[in-house]
Amino acid sequence: MGRAYNGVVDITGEITLVESVDYPADGVRAAIQQNQAELWHDILDKEKPGPVSAAQSGIPVSKGDRIYFRIGSNENGEHDQVLWAPVITYHSGPSADTQDVNGLPVYEYSSVNDFVAMGRDVPMTTSYDGTITLEGSLEKLAQTSDDVAIELRAVRIGPMVKWMITHPL
Repeated sequence: MGRAYNGVVDITGEITLVESVDYPADGVRAAIQQNQAELWHDILDKEKPGPVSAAQSGIPVSKGDRIYFRIGSNENGEHDQVLWAPVITYHSGPSADTQDVNGLPVYEYSSVNDFVAMGRDVPMTTSYDGTITLEGSLEKLAQTSDDVAIELRAVRIGPMVKWMITHPL
């Protein structure tokens, strides 16, 4: 969500456990947390794969609050995949014309449209060998005050494999 403003928010979005015929999942525990307090949770598994509504309404937030969307494995992390695209919308707080430094409205945060992992590493570890597919697009619409580059790095523990691809924009 980035930086919270004083106000009241609603959270919308459904979560679904993606089941594979070839690789059965044992399920996940999904939760929404505000700062240290859990607001909602549910278990998705073979008997209840979803979609399950994770909607929460009328949540008071204060400047500096954090809202977390958490997924945890039931037994192990193998083959557990979920679809979850939560949206946080203010219904009181910043006005509809308030924008952040990137020109995006601050009254709504969409995990699909607004998620960024810039300025920090985002490590990912796999639990088994296989193929990982990364998809996305980036369009730089105007000159920026910072250098922008896409960087993809891989490190294997064991027989060391290290590679890095950097593409400046």
